[in-house]
Amino acid sequence: MTKIVIIGAGIVGATIAYELSAIAGLEITLIDEKKPGQGATGAALGILMGIISHKTKGRAWKLRQESLKRYETLLPELESLTGLTIPCNRDGIVLLRSSAEDEENWRKLAQIRQEQGYCLEIWDKETLNQKCPQVAGEHLQGAIYSPSDHQINPALLTESLVDAAARRGVKCQFGVKVENFGKTELQGSNLRQCTQVYSSNGIEETDFLILCAGIGATALTETLTHPVEIRPVLGQALQIKLTQPLESSDFKPILTGNDLHILPLAGAEYWIGATVEFMDEKGEIIADTALL
Repeated sequence: MTKIVIIGAGIVGATIAYELSAIAGLEITLIDEKKPGQGATGAALGILMGIISHKTKGRAWKLRQESLKRYETLLPELESLTGLTIPCNRDGIVLLRSSAEDEENWRKLAQIRQEQGYCLEIWDKETLNQKCPQVAGEHLQGAIYSPSDHQINPALLTESLVDAAARRGVKCQFGVKVENFGKTELQGSNLRQCTQVYSSNGIEETDFLILCAGIGATALTETLTHPVEIRPVLGQALQIKLTQPLESSDFKPILTGNDLHILPLAGAEYWIGATVEFMDEKGEIIADTALL
C-alpha cells in the first residue's frame, strides 16, 4: 500500500502526515475543509503533562514517555526544515498543593521518576514563596515542580508540521470538503476497502485512509457505514494582558491547580483555563458563563 489519504489537519493529522513523509515511496495526501489547526487544536493550551502525571507504567505512561523524548528531537528538526520558530515554555510546571495529606503519594512518585531518569521536586510553602513569589495563598501547603514537562503552542506546531510535510512531498489540500468514499469488495469476504475519496477538489485514489477529523469524523464514519460517535467536550479559557508580568524574574513556569492553568505567554500576556463542559441531554453543548 503506497497511497495514503489523511483527513483532518489538526495536530494529530499533521503529525501523522509528517512522520509518514519520512518513509520513501509513499504518496500522502492531507485534506482539511479549513486551514490547518483551526479546530480543537487551535483551542488547545498545549500543556504537556507527562512526568507530573500519576501514570507510571503501561501504555498510558509509555505514550507520554515516548512523546516527551520525541519533542526533544522534533522541535529542532522542524525549525531546521522550515525556518519557523516554535514557542516552547521549558520552565516546567508548578502544581499547587492545598493539602498536606497527599505528600506521601507524591514522594513515592518522585522516587519512581528518579529511577526513570526524571526529576520531580516537592516544594514546601517556603520554597514555593521563594521560587514563585507571585503566588499568594495562605491555604497552600506547597507545590510539586516538574522541570521536564513543557508547553508548546499547538497552532504554530501544527503549522510547522504541515510546512515540513509539504516540503517532504505531502500533497496538502485545504479548504476542501470530503463528500463521499468509493469502496471495493475484498475478494472472499463481506468486507469492503475504501479505495477513493470524493471531495470538492475531485477524486483521490487511496490504499489506506486515516481519519483525524475530530468531531467531524462522526459524519465521515457514517458515510463509510462504520459509524463512530465522537462527542465534543467544551473548554473555555481566557487570554489576558497585564500592565506588567506577574513574575519578578525570568522563571516563568506554568501554574496549575484544581485542573486550571495559568500559562505565561510573551510579554505580560497569559492564558487562564480551561473549563471542562459536556453535552446536555439534547446533545447540545453551550458555554456556561458561570463556569468561566
